[in-house]
Amino acid sequence: MKSKFANVALRTSLIYGLVAAAWILLSGRMLMAFVSDPAIRDRLEIYKGWAFVAVTALLLYTLLRSQLRRMEQGDAERKQAEEAMRESEAKFRSYVENSTMAVFVADKEHRFTHCNPAGIRLVGYDMATLRGMRTVDLLLEEDRKTGLRAHAALDKEGHSEGEYCLKRRDGSLIWVSLRAVRLEDGGSLAYCQDITERKQTAETIAHERQLLRTLIDMLPETFYVKDLDSRFLVANAALAKHFGKEMPSQILGLTDADFFPAALAARYRAEELKVFSGEPLIDHEGKNRSPDGRECTCLTTKVPFRDSQGRIQGLVGIGRDITERKQAEEANARLATAVEQAAEAIVITDSKAAILYVNPAFEKTTAYTSSEIVGQNPRILKSGKHDAAFYQQMWDTLSHGKVWAWRVINKKKNGALYEEETSISPVFDSNGKIVNYVAVKHDVTQEVALETQLRQAQKMEIIGQLAGGVSHDFNNILTVIQGNASLLLNAELKPAEKTECTRQILHAAERAASLTRQLLMFSRKQVMQPANLSLNEVVAQMTKMLRRVIGENISLQSNYAANLPLIHGDPGMIEQILMNLVVNARDAMPAGGGLTIATGVKNFDKEQADQNPYASPGFYVWLAVSDTGHGIAQENLPRIFEPFFTTKEVGKGTGLGLATVYGIVQQHHGWITVTSEVNKGTTFQIHFPAVVNAKPEKKAELLIS
Repeated sequence: MKSKFANVALRTSLIYGLVAAAWILLSGRMLMAFVSDPAIRDRLEIYKGWAFVAVTALLLYTLLRSQLRRMEQGDAERKQAEEAMRESEAKFRSYVENSTMAVFVADKEHRFTHCNPAGIRLVGYDMATLRGMRTVDLLLEEDRKTGLRAHAALDKEGHSEGEYCLKRRDGSLIWVSLRAVRLEDGGSLAYCQDITERKQTAETIAHERQLLRTLIDMLPETFYVKDLDSRFLVANAALAKHFGKEMPSQILGLTDADFFPAALAARYRAEELKVFSGEPLIDHEGKNRSPDGRECTCLTTKVPFRDSQGRIQGLVGIGRDITERKQAEEANARLATAVEQAAEAIVITDSKAAILYVNPAFEKTTAYTSSEIVGQNPRILKSGKHDAAFYQQMWDTLSHGKVWAWRVINKKKNGALYEEETSISPVFDSNGKIVNYVAVKHDVTQEVALETQLRQAQKMEIIGQLAGGVSHDFNNILTVIQGNASLLLNAELKPAEKTECTRQILHAAERAASLTRQLLMFSRKQVMQPANLSLNEVVAQMTKMLRRVIGENISLQSNYAANLPLIHGDPGMIEQILMNLVVNARDAMPAGGGLTIATGVKNFDKEQADQNPYASPGFYVWLAVSDTGHGIAQENLPRIFEPFFTTKEVGKGTGLGLATVYGIVQQHHGWITVTSEVNKGTTFQIHFPAVVNAKPEKKAELLIS
């Protein structure tokens, strides 16, 4: 204000001085020039003085009035400007204080000097605490170098911006977008916006996008997105592999014409034009040729891809190579046809033995229709000819995941019995759990009848062989009877002597009756009648007859283990096993030799049982017949149990002896093994399941007493 008045005074003084100097100089010169009379000149000098005073006073008045008016106008304008500025500052402060965006002010050392309430809420510090803190103090330790670089950029360029993660007073982290500008005093003004939610949303979107990308690439099917020109916009790894590319990005921007023959590419393009018109292609199956020339069957789906306005912008496609599936379906169809047309009856059950499927051969054999039998348990076929132990052994075998194969007598729908060779196999899922059972059954009723006839013929053949040995015994018996009868005719015999002769005749008659009974019982036809029995007892009582069969040039030795567990078997069939094996051994030693019959018991643990498809863990009683004959060639061993296979000369063997043995052993749920060495001998060993802790049943009728 003082400077303005000084300027006005100075300007007024200068003007006044100039006017006064000009007036004095000019007026004096003019009077001297125009008025020569001193008196008049003096009078004019007085008037000139009064005129000077008036003119200068008027001049001063005018100048002062003008300057004062200007000053008043300037003061009014200044006051108006100051008022406007105060109003602007108030509005700006109001805007800043009420702004939802955080505003920070810092000095040239980058220490906070002020922040608005939004800033306080953002960082959680009050102004007293915040004042004096450096801006980088809000950053994480690992981000402080980035903050210092931002300070340097602000000092150098006058502005800085970026996104930073701030640590609030309570320890929580927030993301902010910050823009700072340098002020005239060297300080800075920064605007911060909380972008935590936006950042999290962006991260979520990025994560979901990456997840979607991963899922697309993990799809075994080919996946792609095309634009309206059929160019690939998105492709997954399966499609890249299908086209022989390493990366999906190598496909983008290309079309089918870049990979397929022109005709095939044109066909695909025609399909896609229909899709672009709004007609989707769903599960279209077609035979194609892959880029490498391989013929394949593909299942393709293509649907329109629309924008937010519903306008079609392209298509989304997914394709699956179903060549292997089609081949498997064809193979399954062939298998199903084979099963349907098989001559053997086939039954499939679930893990609990409920029947799920039977083929026509089963219907033909049993007279049950599929609708009648499905859902039933196979026990509907039980004939009552097998005991509980038979079925328990079957389930023990199957539950251990092994194949069970035996000959079973079952009952048809009309009650008629029939015999079949049954093989039941467990079916496992990918985890090794049994989920089904499959049974293949072959009706052997006629074969069994034939086998029975052949077995009976074999018995008669053996009886013929026994006749030579038995005839000698009968002759001895008759000699005793005749001799003692002749003595009884002597009237001189004493009563005691007559009694002794009578006793000898009776004893001889009993021996003859016993021998006759043996022959009759051995030769009779017999259905399997199993019972708990002692193997040692059966074998021991067979020994006397066996000695007659083998002849005098073969020595017979026995080695029976004591305290054997009982077995569940048919004594007649076991005798036939022993007889057939002994006859075979005799024929293998035409020049004589040694024959050994032995028994024993063995406990099979799980590991040992797993190595034998016919065994389950437990005790087994074994019977072994060994000879010192010519042995069996290795190439013949796999076939010795085949029916009608024989190495004997024509007319000297039927080839049914060992086949019969094998069948009988299977009926007893056991198994037979053979070891042989040429010119050294052969050993047949048979294992029968032991009936542990069982007592003999009512005395089983032994064929050889």
